[in-house]
Amino acid sequence: RALARAGHYDEAYFAELARRAQWQDVGAVSQVVLAAHAAGQGDSASARRLAQGVSDQVVVRLHQGSEIYGGLKEQRTGPRQVLPSEARTLGEVSRALTAARPDDAKREKVVDALVTQGGEDGWGSTQANAEALMALADHLEKTQRPARQVEVVQGGDTLTVALGGKAGPAGHLVQLEAPEAQLTW
Repeated sequence: RALARAGHYDEAYFAELARRAQWQDVGAVSQVVLAAHAAGQGDSASARRLAQGVSDQVVVRLHQGSEIYGGLKEQRTGPRQVLPSEARTLGEVSRALTAARPDDAKREKVVDALVTQGGEDGWGSTQANAEALMALADHLEKTQRPARQVEVVQGGDTLTVALGGKAGPAGHLVQLEAPEAQLTW
């Protein structure tokens, strides 16, 4: 993915990654899908097949009459060397589906599960936090929902920030320092 984003996409290297996808977990396959999209090759037959495979790994179940995220199937057949967090993997899956299959009904369920897994201190690790936040940013950019106003009140000062919509590439960093700081939607 890094090579593709840097403009050094190699079709043969991608083809080899696509062939090896059958032995990779869904997070790794998601990374291959993202590499294809970063290189502008997301419409290739291999990239579409891999994106469908990512979607197929998402389990949907019924809960009180509504379909919700029910977990991920495990497709990897080789030895597992590192145990990734589910939050990080959900972030990767969300980003791949957002890039390759934005109309996939499972994508919203993955995003909902990702948001639900976050806590007061994030998603449990720096990697999981980074992947989750990038996935949510991709999701918000793709869905183009109307902007919302958020008020940040801290120490008597109020800052109003617009979130969502098509505000452009600029972002806002708000650091809450005082325990009494509040966010109001």
